[in-house]
Amino acid sequence: MFGIGFTELLIILIVALIVIGPDKLPGMARAFGRAYAEFRRASEDLKRNIADIDLTDKKTDRTPPKKEASVAASAAGTGEPTVHPAAVKADQPKGAGEKAT
Repeated sequence: MFGIGFTELLIILIVALIVIGPDKLPGMARAFGRAYAEFRRASEDLKRNIADIDLTDKKTDRTPPKKEASVAASAAGTGEPTVHPAAVKADQPKGAGEKAT
């Protein structure tokens, strides 16, 4: 269990009997058993929650958003990316594309 042999466990029980006393020892053992059981339930619940989170993370789509500019070569074959005109207008500050008169 914890790497404790029978003789070590026996020594711990004898020391506990001497320190705690024969009247309170059964109550203390019950309280320890309940606390240990609650700890195990909580740790199993935590493991299940972590496993559920891992499963939901794998189900969600984590692809990066598509860019406005295409990295494909233009029709002219220059090898430069093509940019949609609407994307250029959205990125420019108002009045930047207009000529001053």
